[in-house]
Amino acid sequence: MFRVELYLNPLRGYRKKWPSHLTACASSLFFLGPTAYMNLSKLLSIPPVRVLRDSFRSMDLEPGVVPEILEALQKKMAHWSLEDCTCVLHFDEIPLTESLCYDFKRDKVIGFEDTGTKRSDKVANTALVVTISGLSKRWTQPIAFVLSRTKIDVAALEKLLLTLIEELQPAGVLVKAVVCDQGGCNWDLSRKLGVTLKEPFFIVKGERVYFLFDVPHLLRCTRNNLRNVSALRIGEHTVRWSHIQSLYELPHPLRGRLLRRITDRHIYQSLHGNKVTKFAAQVFSGTMSLAILVFVSLLQLDPDAAQTATFCDRMDQLFDVLNSKTVSPSKPGSFGFALSADPDPKKARKCQDQLDFLKSTASWISQWKFDSKHPPNTIRGWQLTITAVLWLWNDLCQNFGFKQLFTRRLSLERLGAFLRKCRQQHWSKDTPTASQFIVAFKSILVDELFVIPGRSDGEADISVLLAELKRVPVSSAARMDPEEQSEDPLYDTGITTEVQSGDHHQLVQANVRYVFAGRIVHLFQNRFPCGTCCPNLMSRDHKSTSEHRLLESLSTQIFGEHSSGVTVPASSCFQFVVGLEEYFGKYVAIVLELENVSKQLCTHLMRVPDNLFCSPVCKGVFVGLFSRLRLHWHLRLMNAMLRELPASRERRNPK
Repeated sequence: MFRVELYLNPLRGYRKKWPSHLTACASSLFFLGPTAYMNLSKLLSIPPVRVLRDSFRSMDLEPGVVPEILEALQKKMAHWSLEDCTCVLHFDEIPLTESLCYDFKRDKVIGFEDTGTKRSDKVANTALVVTISGLSKRWTQPIAFVLSRTKIDVAALEKLLLTLIEELQPAGVLVKAVVCDQGGCNWDLSRKLGVTLKEPFFIVKGERVYFLFDVPHLLRCTRNNLRNVSALRIGEHTVRWSHIQSLYELPHPLRGRLLRRITDRHIYQSLHGNKVTKFAAQVFSGTMSLAILVFVSLLQLDPDAAQTATFCDRMDQLFDVLNSKTVSPSKPGSFGFALSADPDPKKARKCQDQLDFLKSTASWISQWKFDSKHPPNTIRGWQLTITAVLWLWNDLCQNFGFKQLFTRRLSLERLGAFLRKCRQQHWSKDTPTASQFIVAFKSILVDELFVIPGRSDGEADISVLLAELKRVPVSSAARMDPEEQSEDPLYDTGITTEVQSGDHHQLVQANVRYVFAGRIVHLFQNRFPCGTCCPNLMSRDHKSTSEHRLLESLSTQIFGEHSSGVTVPASSCFQFVVGLEEYFGKYVAIVLELENVSKQLCTHLMRVPDNLFCSPVCKGVFVGLFSRLRLHWHLRLMNAMLRELPASRERRNPK
């Protein structure tokens, strides 16, 4: 640092290139204290924050676990208390558009199913994201993501979670709970882990890890199940959605004053309304319960609707207990405050009332019977989650010294916010491609990483990202969309991708190959000007043969005023490219999902016989240009075919 200061200090005020070792050292200083680093930069010649951010944006990010995060967490939490190191692990999925992208710098096709340890030839349409969040301190850290086809295999998911929990323990991070939604794969995972209603946990290295379902998701499922059946029977009582709908449709003027926030999206099914937790919470609320009782007393509703009012009020209290974010109740008689182990008798009595309410509610939910052929998983999901929260709170109080627990930190809220940011990185696309998702994932990691933390209480809205990513910048090509890569000179062939039909198809295909061969020769001549090979590759009279006379019209229509730059390949060179094309079609499906795909492909293409090149080095350069350029166009054709699949059209245009 001293030697660098002696060299760079006279250059202050001038634009300079920062050494890579200085950037790495400066990054370590920044994460130890961002505010101190900002003040230090005024005295010393160290890279500004903008330079550090740009260096991290070009980092390599692969599916699976990011190992640098584990090292950074161990350094960050070295002086934290046991309570602050306790966290919850969240995982959820985001749909992806089926698309493949060739990263020419890493020589890898992005978009195939990839768990970090195993790749397959299936095109991924789902990304699984795993984060950990603090239970005492408010912090969030994405630690892994996986690309999968439709649903990740249960065995692979179990291996991923157990590996993460085991690797986090030596780093000082104690995972005490796993939270997810009620997807079918997640239910299979709970059974595979041995989770039951009596023992809602599994053991990893002697530590209990409790399994919970996301409470907002459970509330939405309860609303949807009640709306889809005629009735819900609880012992001798009957709950009907028709009572709520009849209340909403009443023309009475008092109805609008009691239910000011209720709209059609709350009552009737819609694609957007089914996914919004706020709509379900406003239906199952104390306000809705009061409104039903008022109109029952006015003889405007069936007297049996009073049972529906009781159901709404109890669900409101249950959601308040399992979604608390404040220390004290927001309104008298509410359970919407944190679980507390305060020795004060008054607060201890309130906490005991919460725990007694949860126990009685679990017994109450066990009596639910929907009028359907099969009981929904929501019933068992509520029971499992309530039991797990009771066990978790008892464990945290006795073994980790917890004084309070905000149950809202157990939900997928922070992971959902992270996934929304990933979508918004690409113009709010609900289904980004795999390459777009990875770019967004990396961009958000870097942006959050460089947020200077300020003084705030434990319930600050901005989560502090804790990890320091030190991976050496390898590739920036992953930041480009498949369509954007065509702007690179290597991929700019000028050839249209429009599919021809009729008797002229073979003629057009042959002439397109001719133009393609000329493009390869042009690139070879510019990038590897060999005086011996180049004359053998180009036509001596620079005119196309009679069977490729269409080249002249193609060069005029496609290249326009730049038609003079079209390279006419020699006949022998064209036949060599045709041979490469045959080998490419034979082996591309075998090597497409492998690492170093172009290198793997070149090992097969080098077997095509020729007498054009002076050395194997020249032939290898020519074959390498062909394989990379041909891979790009092959993936563009595959993406066009994927977009035409019925499942892909349904994802883009949902009903």
